[in-house]
Amino acid sequence: MTLAAKAHGTLLARGGTTIAEVTSITGPGSSVNILAVTSMDSTAGVVEKIGGLLDEGEISFEMNYVPSNATHIALLAARTSTAQAFTLTFVASTDTISFNALVSAASVSAPVDGELKLSSTLAITGVVTYPT
Repeated sequence: MTLAAKAHGTLLARGGTTIAEVTSITGPGSSVNILAVTSMDSTAGVVEKIGGLLDEGEISFEMNYVPSNATHIALLAARTSTAQAFTLTFVASTDTISFNALVSAASVSAPVDGELKLSSTLAITGVVTYPT
């Protein structure tokens, strides 16, 4: 039997306040900067590498945009050079991921035969705290 969990009910919050009408979330995803450290006196004749700094990446998300919604207004106002606290809580387990991020992008779309959407990207700074 699978232990898979549904994503419906996952909550993204900024400063402890849940962002309304979120429809999809991607991330976080991390990567390690790989450094080539081969020197002239390396004897194997192959590239040697070591791991550099960890980059916790980004979170991108989309929502049904409600221009008068307080959480949407606050998110758009948060596009500054100051990192803010965010959490991502999975409903099936109530496990929470915590991180600080900069609101690095926000874009409204209004298709002729579709809903008004707001897409945003959070650039994570520092360490992501995962459930243990």
